[in-house]
Order: sequence, then C-alpha cells, then structure tokens
Amino acid sequence: MSTPALVLKKTVVVLLPLLAAGLAWAAFIGPVQTYHEDLGAELDGKRDVVRRYQALIAQREQLKSDLARLSGEKSLQDFFHTAANANGGAALLQQKLSGIITANGGQLRVARVETKPKSGIFEPFAVNLTFAVSTVGLSKILLQVEAQKPLILVDTLLIRGGAALAHLQEAAPAAGQAPVTAEEPVLDVSLTVSGFLTPKG
Repeated sequence: MSTPALVLKKTVVVLLPLLAAGLAWAAFIGPVQTYHEDLGAELDGKRDVVRRYQALIAQREQLKSDLARLSGEKSLQDFFHTAANANGGAALLQQKLSGIITANGGQLRVARVETKPKSGIFEPFAVNLTFAVSTVGLSKILLQVEAQKPLILVDTLLIRGGAALAHLQEAAPAAGQAPVTAEEPVLDVSLTVSGFLTPKG
C-alpha cells in the first residue's frame, strides 16, 4: 500500500470517532443540554414566584392587624349612630339635619320622627323634614347629607315647585320688582332619612 493511501486510511480512522462524537452531540447531548437550560430558567421563575408569596405571607399578620384595627375603629363610627334608643338617635339626627337645612338657606316647616321596625340586631330610626329651599341650597344640603358620618340613608326625596316658582311661571316680574333668583326658596322639599343604632351585645 502506497504511503498516501496509508495516510488517508489513518486519517479516516482518526476522524471517524470524532465524527461519531459530533453526531452524537448534535443528536442527543445538544437537546438534553437545551432542555436542562430551559428547566433552569423555569426553576428560576418559580423561585421568584415563591419569593413573592413568601413576602406576602410575611405581610399577612400586619395586614390582619391593620384590618382588625380599621374594623374596630372605623366601621362602627362610620355606619352606626350612638344613642340610648331609637327616639334618642332620631332626635339627634333631626337636630343635625335641621342645622344643615337652615345653614344653606332653607326654611324648615315640619320635622317629625318616623318609626321603623327592628330588623334582627339592627335598630333603625328615621326623620322626615319638610322645608322650602333654593335650587342651590338643595344641592348643598344633599351633598352634606351624603357626606355625613355616621351613615345616613335617604329613604325618600320629593321635590315640588313652591309658590315663588309658580308665581314666576305665571307672570313676568312687575316693573321695578327684582326677578326670582336661584338663591330664593322656590322649591318645596320633603326629605326622609334613616340611620341605625350601634348593635348591642
């Protein structure tokens, strides 16, 4: 056998295992390595999720404490009235609403307490007020009623045009007479609101 042929044969013998190893890498080891890299990335993502949950768990006790404090300090103050009985709660509510109405230019005509049946541990009370007021004054009154603490529920609201508005619609102002403005009590309003006493026991 000639020397070149011998060299070629030796080269082929040496390269065949390398070629087989390269093919094995491409066919098996490469995909396995990629799979492990994907698993590593997925594991890192799950570790991040675990860390976030651990942080939330660490905050749970503080959150529970804050919620308990808010429930104890604000819930009863915001939603329930404190009085000896329903009549006492209604009297206080009537006094408060009368002040709101007069402070906004309303002319209070009738204020009366309305009875409401007790429902379970809740003892409701209601007040009805009839008054004359301007359109501007009524808007202010309703906004202040909505913002009241403890909570006040509006049961009914009836609005009618008053005598001043009817007179304005019937005829034009006489010579030298000032026109009716939005500040004058042209509306007759009947407002019924209710609240609840702090549950006992």
